[in-house]
Amino acid sequence: MSDPFDDDPRQDQLRLAHIEGRFSGHDLAFLRLQGAAELAEQVQARQALADYLNEMYEWVKYGPLKVPHPAQTPEYSGLAGMCDIANTLAGRARMVLDEQRDLGN
Repeated sequence: MSDPFDDDPRQDQLRLAHIEGRFSGHDLAFLRLQGAAELAEQVQARQALADYLNEMYEWVKYGPLKVPHPAQTPEYSGLAGMCDIANTLAGRARMVLDEQRDLGN
């Protein structure tokens, strides 16, 4: 069976997006079981990871390497995918925390 992502220079990013899509429902369900303090910890931890990866991406793009479109290159497609995942994870935790606050929990 051939890999549908093989011919795309963003193959790692696309694979990671596919995996995150399959994971998201499990993550959301588990986050909704957490209390406010645990959710706040999740937001902080996930945002720290997102900040780290986004900073690395910016370094690749604007630092000494000056890769104009890292997400579109095979060498940095995985980094772009990890940024996407980390940003999604952080956003999902913030969303659930906001839901709990809106419900008064």
